[in-house]
Amino acid sequence: THGGLSNWSSWGSCQCNHNLGTGYKTRTRQCNDPSPSCGGNGCTGSLKDTGSCDDECCKITHGGLSNWSSWGSCQCNHNLGTGYKTRTRQCNNPSPSCGGNGCTGSLKDTGSCDDECCKITHGGLSNWSSWGSCQCNHNLGTGYKTRTRQCNNPSPSCGGNGCTGSLKDTGSCDDECCKITHGGLSNWSSWGSCQCNHNLGTGYKTRTRQCNNPSPSCGGNGCTGSLKDTGSCDDECCKITHGGLSNWSSWGSCQCNHNLGTGYKTRTRQCNNPSPSCGGNGCTGSLKDTGSCDDECCKITHGGLSNWSSWGSCQCNHNLGTGYKTRTRQCNNPSP
Repeated sequence: THGGLSNWSSWGSCQCNHNLGTGYKTRTRQCNDPSPSCGGNGCTGSLKDTGSCDDECCKITHGGLSNWSSWGSCQCNHNLGTGYKTRTRQCNNPSPSCGGNGCTGSLKDTGSCDDECCKITHGGLSNWSSWGSCQCNHNLGTGYKTRTRQCNNPSPSCGGNGCTGSLKDTGSCDDECCKITHGGLSNWSSWGSCQCNHNLGTGYKTRTRQCNNPSPSCGGNGCTGSLKDTGSCDDECCKITHGGLSNWSSWGSCQCNHNLGTGYKTRTRQCNNPSPSCGGNGCTGSLKDTGSCDDECCKITHGGLSNWSSWGSCQCNHNLGTGYKTRTRQCNNPSP
């Protein structure tokens, strides 16, 4: 009995050469299908096979620095009247792995900045306003007027001192204030923007008017009538819309898992029928669906040999006075 080779074993695990950054794997077979006996020939062919492989840790990766983050907010030192800000970066571009070196360089940077509250500002007085209209005292038959100024030139900030001096000034005046003027209403202002009540799904808008056409003076009566008016309005965001799911898309192509000999396919849908708006709830339910499928190539088929054909006609070698014949077979039982 002459020896015959068995099938190859499964590939072994990937072995790394870190100096080269490569990997290799091996498999074996035996001379036992059948084993040689009674003086039969041994097998022809290697009993060990080596192939390349890719393992994520065969190649050492040294760390690289990411871009700087945005600057943080300005932090103040009120004693010095200065500010500083910081930014950071990471050692993740790429991250060191498989014994690679870490990054070289600082992960934090500090810079100066100018924040309006780093420097204390004391208040300063503005110019006086124009004199107001003359106000009458009918009991005394005299009049007075006033003017004002503000502590805003500049306004005190960051713990600065307020202003020194009166913010109101009063002077005498002579006005025909013996005649009482009763107040009159101005025209309505334009309607304001629509304000929503999401609980009711409705909106409202307002407009105003003043009692200054004319303003009451010298003890005259104020205006009769509301100075504020409210009306309904329709804004697209007053009514909350909750999200609804679209129809499923068509199934995608069949994807194979050769290890299991099975296949799967997926389909999707969107939360846009309608899309949620104005604080409405999102959709309930998965946006992705997975189902099984049968693809002829999901299951790997190894080749098998057919039966031998009949012997061909005899071919002669006249020089040697001998003859020979041939027969064939196919790798189609089944085809790989």
